[in-house]
Amino acid sequence: MKRTNLIFFLLSLIAIGGVAQKRIIVNPAYEVKNTGIGNVAKIELTDTATLLTMHITFVPHWWTTYDSTEVIRDCATGTEYKVKKLIGGEFNKYIWMPDSGDSTVVLVFPPLPASVKKIDYNKQILGISLSPALVGTRKPAGILPSIDKWIKEQLNKAPKNTLANYELPSFFNEKQSRLIGCIKGYDTRLGFTTGIIYGNNTVTREDYPIVVKIEPDGRFEAEIPMIMPGYTWVVFNEQSPVPFYLEPGQTLCMILDWDEFLTADRKRNIRYTFSNIEYRGALASLNKELLVAPTNSFDYKVFDKKRKTMAPLDFKADQLKEYDNRMAQYKEYIQKNRLSEKAKTILRNKIMIANANNLFNYTMSRDYYARQDSTNKILKTPVPVYFYDFLKQMPLNDPSLLVCNEFSEFINRFEYNDLFSKLQRQYYIDLYANQPKPENNISNHEIEIWKLKDRTLQNELDLSQNLVYEITKVRSLDFLLKNASSKENAADLWNSLKEGIKTPYLIQTGQEMLVKAFPDTKVVSQALPNNAGADIFRKIINPFKGKVLFIDFWATTCGPCVSGIKQMKATRAKYAANPDFDFIFITDQRSSPEKDYNDFVKDQELKNINRISTDDFNQLRQLFKFNGIPRYVVIDKNGDVINSNFSMWNFETELGKIIPAYNK
Repeated sequence: MKRTNLIFFLLSLIAIGGVAQKRIIVNPAYEVKNTGIGNVAKIELTDTATLLTMHITFVPHWWTTYDSTEVIRDCATGTEYKVKKLIGGEFNKYIWMPDSGDSTVVLVFPPLPASVKKIDYNKQILGISLSPALVGTRKPAGILPSIDKWIKEQLNKAPKNTLANYELPSFFNEKQSRLIGCIKGYDTRLGFTTGIIYGNNTVTREDYPIVVKIEPDGRFEAEIPMIMPGYTWVVFNEQSPVPFYLEPGQTLCMILDWDEFLTADRKRNIRYTFSNIEYRGALASLNKELLVAPTNSFDYKVFDKKRKTMAPLDFKADQLKEYDNRMAQYKEYIQKNRLSEKAKTILRNKIMIANANNLFNYTMSRDYYARQDSTNKILKTPVPVYFYDFLKQMPLNDPSLLVCNEFSEFINRFEYNDLFSKLQRQYYIDLYANQPKPENNISNHEIEIWKLKDRTLQNELDLSQNLVYEITKVRSLDFLLKNASSKENAADLWNSLKEGIKTPYLIQTGQEMLVKAFPDTKVVSQALPNNAGADIFRKIINPFKGKVLFIDFWATTCGPCVSGIKQMKATRAKYAANPDFDFIFITDQRSSPEKDYNDFVKDQELKNINRISTDDFNQLRQLFKFNGIPRYVVIDKNGDVINSNFSMWNFETELGKIIPAYNK
């Protein structure tokens, strides 16, 4: 009996020892992750290795990669353990997704000390528990009571009445609006503390990116300058845009779920439509109506093929058939669902504008494509004037068109449509043919060109002057005023344009643009404001006080940025020892991956380089009001702004004006 008990005891020790040598945690609990593609399905802990089984869920036939720099990190000590082996693939080689979109690999790391309780996988999956007892304990994120209270307080201060309609007397209204809310499941370890709203003024052609500040607890807020109601979006962590509708003076609350951002990350082949959004505030119901309404996807490859293989009228007939189908679907939807009049208007306008944009885009670049493919007879087929008669079906006097985010593309295409563009080119061809040295007065020429456009609008397009056409006139002012020879000539041009404008707000805006372009007292430079973006910028430029600075906002992933820096290499070398001015380069970590960045900096012999966080870069974008790069800013010797949108291509010419004027 004693012998039997002894044998059983020894076998038990062996069994316990075997368990101690290998622990398996299936679907381990984690705290937060910033990838929707990979998930730790299993962890095996042995005396010789730590194995992470990664379940990959991604777009079928797309690929992902793993490389030899993968690490796991002890959360308590920060000690890192580098990957030793990849089972189910090869380092730095594509792992293609099967039809199911699911795949599995195993990452082999060194063994972990028994003291390790929690690990991070790279910077992607954080706080992974090694305790089998915690498996399945992760609960959906909720709203903290403190945040819920804050939201209610903010909304109590906001106006309760919204716009009754989109009629002109109340449509244009310059007021600050607010976007507030929270991201459930947010964690500062995700690596971002800001979002961005790509704001713009459609009338003046101005961009003003707006930083959305995220607090550590996940709440966010932003002040948004508005001139009219708009349906736009906010972007967090440079992922899929989150839509929202807002009106001047209003406050909208959005409650988002971080898990849905991970779903969007996993579905990168589509423009993901967020559905798990809770809106609060006076505009909540309208936002929900717009969010759940069906949308139509746009396949650029199909469109591109059609415009290269279909004659103009065939393409138009095909497009109008699609348009009729979408309008029929829209009418059926609004009959089955009770929607507000504003929601009906916006959804209808989105369909109309998308159709117009497709037709406009068909006509664009046909000459370019024809040169690329000289044997393509379709591309040489002229577009008849009546191709544009779709414009007669659009409510061009209805301000509600401006609410849709698609309108910014539409107004650009309308402004530069082929009829207007060819008219302008022909004017200058005839001018130089008849006058070898015509007078250099852009104002007089533009007045004549606009008279020709007025006649084209009426005689060729069979349209009367309308709100959209009035906006194109105001949009042209920025360029025209910058190139006017004098304040008097600029005033003549504006007075001529103003004769065809009936909308009071547009007249007021044009007058303000004229005053800004020709102020009574010349502003030599402008001091930086006191805000977060200016503080970041001052830290970069303070070591260079006493010099004029040419700031280059760029990225390795931006072709024009890279090209511009390369073209300026000889110029930088020429002025390398100049005591009066210097060049400074600013990029962000996401847009300029470290290896590419280092290689390019070395190749171009760049100095005064700054690779900052994307959050800090967002603050600088807001500071200098730019959405696209490259962007060039000039700073005087005192740290004030000379030019926030400098033409670097004209550097040598402008340098001769800047140094004597601003470096005395």
